[in-house]
Amino acid sequence: MPRIDDGVAWLAVRVEDRIVLGDHTLVTARVEHGETSRLTPLLHWRRDFHSPNPIASSI
Repeated sequence: MPRIDDGVAWLAVRVEDRIVLGDHTLVTARVEHGETSRLTPLLHWRRDFHSPNPIASSI
């Protein structure tokens, strides 16, 4: 299965359904396997890129 080098996470899925919605198709899938890395994700929010702040532990 091809993966993006240095990706933060990946999922292997099985397509469950395809629903035509006008000129779009909504694809639903069931996750069969996935992995994450320790890399920091890059988020796009309000037209800019951000790195999330760690959540402080309350313990």
